Amino acid sequence: METINIEDNLLREYQTLTNEYWKFLNYGWPVINQKKYHTKRPIPINKIKEIKKVLFEKLGIIPVYFFLVILFGDGDYRGPYNNVEKGLLILYFIVTNQPIEDMDEYIAKSTFHQIYRQFYSANRILKLNKILNFSLQNMFSNIKIRLLNGMLENPTLFSQVTMHLDGHDKRGMVYVLDQKWRKFFLILDLFSRD
Repeated sequence: METINIEDNLLREYQTLTNEYWKFLNYGWPVINQKKYHTKRPIPINKIKEIKKVLFEKLGIIPVYFFLVILFGDGDYRGPYNNVEKGLLILYFIVTNQPIEDMDEYIAKSTFHQIYRQFYSANRILKLNKILNFSLQNMFSNIKIRLLNGMLENPTLFSQVTMHLDGHDKRGMVYVLDQKWRKFFLILDLFSRD
């Protein structure tokens, strides 16, 4: 009976989180009133299908949509290209970590550099940091969800524990002063090895 109540509360918390912080999934594409019209029709970016494929394979649909709608979509970026494709190209640049010089395979290097500078301009970078920090802190979990998950999934004596152990880079050095803890630390040492 208690487990069902915890699961119901957990489901309610997830629904509240989704309703509050994932509204962007229902947003349409941002409409930008362009200050300048370069051409009557936007020029397609070279190899845009390849860019879309890489982004889909590495990130999936929702992170790309979040980037385009929330992070990139509010600016009028220079260049005779479709704004969505410009956003995909900037995201591709971030994900693949290619140098700016290599982006001339898709659009002119000078045009890409202008889009890049506009996206990372001094006044936008503060806004981007604020949005990203807020989103990372709130979109995926909250203290209630972590506690309810702990009560549901953790062993009985550790129902309130919401700790995350991370040891992917370096092994921890443990100096054992008391022999009765030696076995415990040896077990921890086994888990920290590759």
